[in-house]
Amino acid sequence: GILEDDRGHLWLSSEQGLARYEPQLETFIQFGPSDGLQNYEYLPGSYYRHSDGRMYFGGFAGLNTFHPDSIPYNPYVPRLSFTQFVRFREQGGMSKPLALDRVSTVIVPRGVEIVTIRFSALEFTAPEKNRYLYKMVRKGQDGLWIHNGEQHYVTFYRLTPGTYTLSMKGTNNDLLFSTEEAQIEIVIPYPFWNNILAVILYIMIGALLLFAVIQMRTRTLRRSNRVLREKEISAKEIEKQREDLAIKNKNITDSINYARRIQQALLPTSETFNNLLPDSFVLFKPKDIVSGDFYWINQHGNKIYVAAVDCTGHGVPGAFVSIIGFELFRKITASEQGSNPAMILDTLNENFTEIFSDGEQVYLNDGMDLSLCIIDREEKSLDYSGAFNPLYLVRNETIIEVKADRFSVGADVHFSTLRKLFKSHKIYLQKNDIIYMFSDGYADQFGGPEGKKFKYRRFRHLLLTIHKLPMEKQQAILDSSIEEWKGDQEQVDDILVIGIRP
Repeated sequence: GILEDDRGHLWLSSEQGLARYEPQLETFIQFGPSDGLQNYEYLPGSYYRHSDGRMYFGGFAGLNTFHPDSIPYNPYVPRLSFTQFVRFREQGGMSKPLALDRVSTVIVPRGVEIVTIRFSALEFTAPEKNRYLYKMVRKGQDGLWIHNGEQHYVTFYRLTPGTYTLSMKGTNNDLLFSTEEAQIEIVIPYPFWNNILAVILYIMIGALLLFAVIQMRTRTLRRSNRVLREKEISAKEIEKQREDLAIKNKNITDSINYARRIQQALLPTSETFNNLLPDSFVLFKPKDIVSGDFYWINQHGNKIYVAAVDCTGHGVPGAFVSIIGFELFRKITASEQGSNPAMILDTLNENFTEIFSDGEQVYLNDGMDLSLCIIDREEKSLDYSGAFNPLYLVRNETIIEVKADRFSVGADVHFSTLRKLFKSHKIYLQKNDIIYMFSDGYADQFGGPEGKKFKYRRFRHLLLTIHKLPMEKQQAILDSSIEEWKGDQEQVDDILVIGIRP
């Protein structure tokens, strides 16, 4: 039960006895059988306040009735005293009685790990209700008071050397605090290697060592000066070589940058691509200054030729092969052999044999992985042939993979005993079909939270998610997705993705 008296105090009965709560001070005073109550346990709902202020609380052992104003309070301020000093070593513990008027300092012997100080509020009306506060600070410093409850001792573990001040306050049974605090000093001696004499000895030894080091250093510096003069001569020569290398590197870089301009001039412009295939995009991200990947588009009559090519080398070697590929595509598609994609790839193989003649023992280890499509506008069909790189066709919310032949164009043509021929696949296009042509750079890019490859499964899922969006939006999403996946990782290969809604 809860009852409120005329002063605004709350009286609470429970299974733990009777308590008075003062909201302004936020303090509780607990009452029990020693105060004349029937028991600690009270009955739920058994409480009542009479109009004259008298209160009734019923419990298991009877009924208590009282008037709050008639309860006497203890006005005596307790005097405080430290009573005992206990120390513990690894071998055991010892205790020593204390008296504040005779002992103001406690010295803790070496090897003592645990120190316990006992104290008491010298007011014995109800000593079990006395409360304590303490604070432990280094001498001359200030700190916060810590509530210790009814516990009349504090224990400290492995105090660092120094002088500490332990202060203590206490209350009587009605929580009336003492006006003065009791203090005692606790001294933890410094070890012998940390006293003044030891420090002076350390300084003397350090000075001698410093003098010896300076002498050794002086002799070393003389030898170093001789070596330094010799190194200066070598450094001038190295600097001259570095400048020569910088000039050569600049010349090489300028040449590669100019090669990039030539390669970019060979690539179809975005206007050419959009004129022939208005609903399309090209995502092209070279790894180096020049690229081993390239894309190609051309038109003859009612047929549009589109190729996504990955020269198996990248950088300068790949760029050289790409320039050869540009010229061969132009020449072959302009001839009668350019009517079928498989025939075009077979002819590419033969032309590589002619360019890299075995008469001079020049063999091409790198070739081209590619996908080639011929779109017939009148027939509304698509002919495809590929070397390692497949074609993805998105139709009715499904990706159809048109597989490529498992050999490259032009690689190791001199070492093959059997002539390998490419196969052609014919697809009749439907409304809203989308085709994707690509190199392996997108799927092979390392990144993500675990530094793994993007992989084709994730690539297909991304294409299936975005295929209904406008082509410009698809290109932007593919670009941002691979950049986010790559993060701080280095780009491992050239990246090429072509999307077409025929």
